Amino acid sequence: LAASAQKGVLIKEGKYLEEMGRVTSIAFDKTGTLSNASFGLLHFNVVGQTSRTRKEVFGYLALMETPASHPLSNAIVKGAANEQIDVPKLQMQNHTLLP
Repeated sequence: LAASAQKGVLIKEGKYLEEMGRVTSIAFDKTGTLSNASFGLLHFNVVGQTSRTRKEVFGYLALMETPASHPLSNAIVKGAANEQIDVPKLQMQNHTLLP
């Protein structure tokens, strides 16, 4: 416990550390806190029935993610640019961008 505390990890009691041996899965959702917030799109695949091609779907996805500032949005937009996907142009009026 003392060695953990010296490294900035506080554990209330030893029994909690022992219980970690039974853990089978851990999920984190702290972009930029537990990661370096540098994401990349490795693969994009369309699932399900659609009359649109993969490139069309990818283009519309990039269109929706372009105004967003989240690191995952940036990865999608960069992935589309890397594949030279044509992003449709859209003229929006009277809209609000929510944080």
